[in-house]
Amino acid sequence: MPELTGPSLLIHDSWPTFKSKEPLEAFEDFNHELEWLTIPVGRTKDRQPLDCFGFGPWKAFIKQVDHHIFLHDIELTMAKRDREFQKHSLVHNQLCASRFINMWKYSFFKAKIISEQPESFEHPVKYCFTKLPRFCSVNQCENDSFIRCSHCTDEEKNCFCFHHWFTKNHYHAL
Repeated sequence: MPELTGPSLLIHDSWPTFKSKEPLEAFEDFNHELEWLTIPVGRTKDRQPLDCFGFGPWKAFIKQVDHHIFLHDIELTMAKRDREFQKHSLVHNQLCASRFINMWKYSFFKAKIISEQPESFEHPVKYCFTKLPRFCSVNQCENDSFIRCSHCTDEEKNCFCFHHWFTKNHYHAL
């Protein structure tokens, strides 16, 4: 089991499977402070951080990718399930960029888990898909830009065509 430092907060919904604290008794063996909060029945939509805000930007990001594939009639040779896993993995990777920390904090603020409102943030779809340069940043690529990478800091080399982002799997270690 990984070593835990400091207190932890476990937030779970009222689904019957989560009512037993037995699996978490192992934490007591490590003298680890664990606070257990249950979201009341029928309140997940306004108390679960991702339901309050986080899934909205995620779904909007996915929609941008799906629309691009559809509008440009992009033929992907991988199985649909693999393509979906890759798409969500790449979106997850983009949304984990440090520039979106306040967005995730806002999810917790909106769910009333934290009381301090985070500083403003740019919506991921706005940052990644608007005001792109004409061409992909990869040397000698003449394809249109599709996405601005939320991790890459070099403004000259942070925009990619669909091929270099999705097919070539533009991914950053987290």
